[in-house]
Amino acid sequence: MPSSTPVIHQITVGGNSSLTFDPSNIAAQPNDIVQFTFVSKNHTITQSTFANPCVAGLKDGSPGFNSGFMPVAANSSNFPTFNVTVNNTSPIWGFCAQTGHCGKGMVFAINAPENGTNTFDAFRAAAVNGTTTTTSSEPSKPTTISTSSPSSSPRPSGGASSRYNIVSGGAGFVAMVFGAFLL
Repeated sequence: MPSSTPVIHQITVGGNSSLTFDPSNIAAQPNDIVQFTFVSKNHTITQSTFANPCVAGLKDGSPGFNSGFMPVAANSSNFPTFNVTVNNTSPIWGFCAQTGHCGKGMVFAINAPENGTNTFDAFRAAAVNGTTTTTSSEPSKPTTISTSSPSSSPRPSGGASSRYNIVSGGAGFVAMVFGAFLL
């Protein structure tokens, strides 16, 4: 049963100018919010699949969530964030889409299995080795993920803000509703 008060899980992206998500593997409950804070360089939060860790999108070819590039100037104290609201406990896989970062192990997981073949360690190893697999722990029941950039984070020039919801299921059904709002 989802918690009435969501927990906000903090993940630092690029801490100490490294190619890391810290922590890189978390457990979250429905309604929890995973907040990615970009602290260096120019990274992304891009959804992928267990079978293809460094390829954007879901099994049916839909794009999944993607923060876009979030550049952070050296010595900046203005850190952009990207939020993912978790709606069930099915695994969510992702990576940084900056050239070469995924292959150096810059991947993350939400609710990765602790045992079996589809663990976070196996996902990271596949990313580093550039391999794909046919096994998958993709959800067999629908998964809903909401993503947004909080109003306190920097906006692209022009002041655009976006919010979209992604609904996916093991049967390959994906519907995406995208809205853009000018502030």
